[in-house]
Amino acid sequence: MPKKIISGELASLNPKDFTLEEVLDIIGQLIDLASDEGNRAFLDKVFLLSEAIDIDRLDNPHQMHYHYFLANAWATKRHFNRFETEESWDYDQEELTKELYHLRKCISIPGFKDTIKEFKYEVYTNLGNHFSHVGRFVEAHEYWKIALKVTPDFPMALGNLGHVLYGYAGCLYDDSHRNIFMYHSHKSLKSALIWKDHIYPAAYSSFLRLYQLIRTHWPTEYLDREHSFDYDLGTDKRLANYRKWCLDKTLYINPLNDLAPYNIACQDILHLPSMAVTPDDVK
Repeated sequence: MPKKIISGELASLNPKDFTLEEVLDIIGQLIDLASDEGNRAFLDKVFLLSEAIDIDRLDNPHQMHYHYFLANAWATKRHFNRFETEESWDYDQEELTKELYHLRKCISIPGFKDTIKEFKYEVYTNLGNHFSHVGRFVEAHEYWKIALKVTPDFPMALGNLGHVLYGYAGCLYDDSHRNIFMYHSHKSLKSALIWKDHIYPAAYSSFLRLYQLIRTHWPTEYLDREHSFDYDLGTDKRLANYRKWCLDKTLYINPLNDLAPYNIACQDILHLPSMAVTPDDVK
């Protein structure tokens, strides 16, 4: 493995001096340098090096890391090009498309499910982050839940999950459903904040601000109390088992079923809120 790269060594770096696996490690280091120092030159070098790699010569684990690094590179490029600009929310972005391609390619490689858990939860968390960015809350939630099944206390997945549940709650018209989502958002953020030393400072600040905001606008006695959202599924065991299966497969048309397989979600809610207007408002 090559030594840790410092900024001044970039110009003289010759990939021919390293093995394919070492070049892959260099790519990972350069992406970190690009992000930490805000320097596009490191990112340009990443794409040049990646084009020189014959991916077919890599074994499956190294192919996974190749696609993981390229996904991170495109995410970093998106940050450089679009952060806090009018284009940041454009639907059609090359960076978003390439990032998603490489993440999905990574998890599709044989052996991914058996790779080390630290790598798996990072990939699944990044997939969740991607879908959250484009407003696809349900898919984001699903990927973070997978990451948390691998490592239940992974702070970045917990904090990001808290963010997306807060956003999802804002889309709901039913106050009781919104309160349940806020309860879980608060719970996830609280769990993430315990791991301050394992969270990027900017992410920690974001998680903390949202946590404090929720505690300001929702009763703390509700947020801090343990709640059960499981109700009786009936005396007919066959019907109860079927309902439980539907909950586990997220088949109910109910936002609460996106949250978890709680019995409270065991009904389809397919209607809009009541709307009342005066005759003068009808045109």
